[in-house]
Amino acid sequence: MPLIQCVECGREISNEAMSCPACGKVTDTGKTLAGKTRYILITQCVVSGIVIGGYTGYSASPISPMFGQVPIIHAITNGTFLKGMDMTVVSYVKESFNCLMYGSIGGLSLGYLVARFLTNILRI
Repeated sequence: MPLIQCVECGREISNEAMSCPACGKVTDTGKTLAGKTRYILITQCVVSGIVIGGYTGYSASPISPMFGQVPIIHAITNGTFLKGMDMTVVSYVKESFNCLMYGSIGGLSLGYLVARFLTNILRI
């Protein structure tokens, strides 16, 4: 484990140290680790927000009186694979798609806000 000099106080510290134990100056290793942690936290919050928001939006979509809830594969593809008798539910599929997208966008926004809030609290 090689030693390096702290740029702030000049003491020798490990090159793997996240900060200088004497003065508390954050090293390049600490900055890199904090950046990776921040990226992972933001990514997890945003993806979770999209999934939860999309599911919530899909759950709030209108239910067809004849067929019930539109299958999610048709909602995601906006009815691209509908054929024959299924064409009667096109309006419900389009509305389900809109609800799914609005929910996903709302979840994305909320996930990003939660991630920013957590990074400010955790100071990473």
